[in-house]
Amino acid sequence: MIISFPYDASLVTVRRTAAPDARWIGASKTWEMTEGDAEAFRLAADEALTREGRTVPVWIGDERVVLGKLPEGQRQIIRESRGKTDGAVGAIEWIDNIPHRITSSSKRFVDEGASLGYSREEVWVLTMTVTPIPAEEAAKLIGERNERQASYGIDDGACWVAGQIDKFLRTLWPTAEIIDHQRGGQLQSFSVTNSQSLFLRLDGDRITWRSMYLYDMDDFFAAEKETRTCQLAEDVADVIAKALAAIGAAKNKDLSATARFTALQDAYVALRRLTAQAAGADFDEGRTAAKFRRLIS
Repeated sequence: MIISFPYDASLVTVRRTAAPDARWIGASKTWEMTEGDAEAFRLAADEALTREGRTVPVWIGDERVVLGKLPEGQRQIIRESRGKTDGAVGAIEWIDNIPHRITSSSKRFVDEGASLGYSREEVWVLTMTVTPIPAEEAAKLIGERNERQASYGIDDGACWVAGQIDKFLRTLWPTAEIIDHQRGGQLQSFSVTNSQSLFLRLDGDRITWRSMYLYDMDDFFAAEKETRTCQLAEDVADVIAKALAAIGAAKNKDLSATARFTALQDAYVALRRLTAQAAGADFDEGRTAAKFRRLIS
């Protein structure tokens, strides 16, 4: 019977006592032992590892067996690690968005690549035991993580909201009650993309706006250069006012990144709803919110 296991001090001791007559095969780094010794090794190793509160994967013949038992609440993770130094004891491991602490870790080198004719690449099989972090500390870590993730896309999120205002106004344009056409005007500028800006002013339920592609300012359509003022329904004006407030608050570092992100997401969803209504199209709030998160992730 062929037995294979990663180097482990406890398993080495168990092998010496439970199967002293086993023969080491250096070429394959395995042990050859009788079926009786293999069973004695399995039982003794399982008992020793359970006593230590650990598990170790062992190959017995063609069967992979995980010996030992973890304390309640602990989990074991096995993954490939390509030249990385992850798996440090005490580090945080996120599982299903819940923080766990690594309590033990081991690596086994796998020589992949060279045997396939490719340049050698360090591939390790990483085995980690993790334990859930206590609720109070976990809540703090989750809050900090959410804050970091929310902060990554704040600026992009503001641009997407401004772009959605522009898209809604373009959709509204054919049926809007146009009060005035003019050139220029003191309007606030919002970046939509690197090449497009939205110029906007909201006075109660009247909105004045124009769009401009910055790379083609001279030849852009005359209608797009016009500043237009139109009357909005009160609820529509309210949605745009909240969107402008969310864009303005995006750079306010006194607010949490989570609060700023949430305000931008709510504004984007509300504007997409208005755009869909103006175009007579279907609207799905959940999918729209998920799209916003993907856009700025």
